[in-house]
Amino acid sequence: MRTLAGAVHHAHQRGVVHRDLKPADILFTADGTPKVTDFGVARVASALPPGGVALTEVGTVVGTPQYMAPEQALGLPDGTAPAVDVYSLGAMLYDQLSGRAGRHPDGGGRGRAGRGRLAVAAGRGRP
Repeated sequence: MRTLAGAVHHAHQRGVVHRDLKPADILFTADGTPKVTDFGVARVASALPPGGVALTEVGTVVGTPQYMAPEQALGLPDGTAPAVDVYSLGAMLYDQLSGRAGRHPDGGGRGRAGRGRLAVAAGRGRP
């Protein structure tokens, strides 16, 4: 996990936020070194010129719900900040340590049921 956190930190220092970190995005070299892959929905802060056009609109939710930070799932402006990647790393670590993939420590799901609660909280969808 330390190696992955270092890789994510390296990306953040260069203005890149992955926005969709999940176990499937971690590949291992022959010697067992983990590598972060699939930057398909990454946000590069420095890539937008003043008044430039983003590929995703503010409020657009992208990512994998089981590993998505609440502010990202709700489509809030902070949902593209580096903290969303840190949350995803923490969710993956929790899953590995607890053996309960897709579950919050309080017993609530981060999966389909969790998405429904987030949609209602954001004013989108119904209970």
